[in-house]
Amino acid sequence: GGMIDDGTLFRLGQDLFRWVCAEDYCEIWLRELALKHNFKVYVKYSTEQLVNLAIQGPKSRDTLRKIIWTRDCETPFEQLRPFRFSIARLEGFGGIPIVVSRTGYTGELGYEIFCHSKDAVTLWDAIAESGEEFGITPFGFDALEMIRIEAGLVMGHNEFDDTIDPFEAGIGFTVPLKTKTAEFVGKTALIRRKAEARFSLVGLEIYGKESVHHGDHVFDGRAKIGTITSAT
Repeated sequence: GGMIDDGTLFRLGQDLFRWVCAEDYCEIWLRELALKHNFKVYVKYSTEQLVNLAIQGPKSRDTLRKIIWTRDCETPFEQLRPFRFSIARLEGFGGIPIVVSRTGYTGELGYEIFCHSKDAVTLWDAIAESGEEFGITPFGFDALEMIRIEAGLVMGHNEFDDTIDPFEAGIGFTVPLKTKTAEFVGKTALIRRKAEARFSLVGLEIYGKESVHHGDHVFDGRAKIGTITSAT
């Protein structure tokens, strides 16, 4: 009932899907699954060809609306609902091809743009220029850690690993035990695990000057009652 990774699955066409994740092993696992069930499927690793840029925050829509162009048959950029995407172009019909999705890892309004790696610098420059009037600024992993923890978003190797199930990691809402009648990988194990959950994920505010880290123990008197998964 443990988890290898979590990610976002985009359905780009009738039989074409893109799985965006943080763990390389997902590719191997999908191949093994296809082989085991004798599925007619082609799994292609595309990390080298694809760049993903996240534009997050209250002004992300204002920044991007000036530079994203979509055809009539695609959802206009401003109408994208959470987790939806459009196949688009940068600045106009002749611009670089992109996929823009209303996704992110910050708990804010935000978007992610996928393009070919050769076009990455062009895309970066266009976004930087467009966002200048709103004071756009690059953010790195430390900033991401602060904002995703503040939003209560889980991270692989922090909130979960292959011993922790989705209910214990606080993302039980992603498991359709009631709504999905079809079989899916791990369903039986998950039904069992849900009944006997050992942990639950909670947010804590720590008072004091000492910083806490992933893996630190939480005590009630002398009894160990939990473990810190992420801290900022």
